[in-house]
Amino acid sequence: MKIALEMDKHPALKVYWPVTLTPEVLKRVEEFALVCDPIHFVDRILPRPLLILVAKHDELIPAEASQMLIDAAHAKEPENVKRMDTGHVLTPAAIFDVRDFFLAHLGKRTR
Repeated sequence: MKIALEMDKHPALKVYWPVTLTPEVLKRVEEFALVCDPIHFVDRILPRPLLILVAKHDELIPAEASQMLIDAAHAKEPENVKRMDTGHVLTPAAIFDVRDFFLAHLGKRTR
C-alpha cells in the first residue's frame, strides 16, 4: 500500500502500473494487499528456512519495499538475505543460489 501511495517517487514502477490513484483504486489495492502481499505473512516463516533475494538495481521493487520485507521477516543478513548486483530480472547466478538454498534445506529430489 505504501508503494502505491508513493508512486510518484518510483517512475519505473508507474510504467508497469499506469493507473490513476483514486480513493476507489487505493481501496482495491489495500484489499488485494491484505491477502496477497507477503509483507503481511513473512513474519511467520522464521525459524524455518528463509531466503530473500534483493536486486540492488531493481527497477520495479523500490529498495524501501525490499527493506520493509526484510524487517517484517526479522531476516538476518547474510543468513536470510542475498543482495544481487542486478536489476529486477536476476542473472543466472541467482538460479544457482536458489538451487543451493533448496538443496541445503530440502535435500535432493528423490524422483
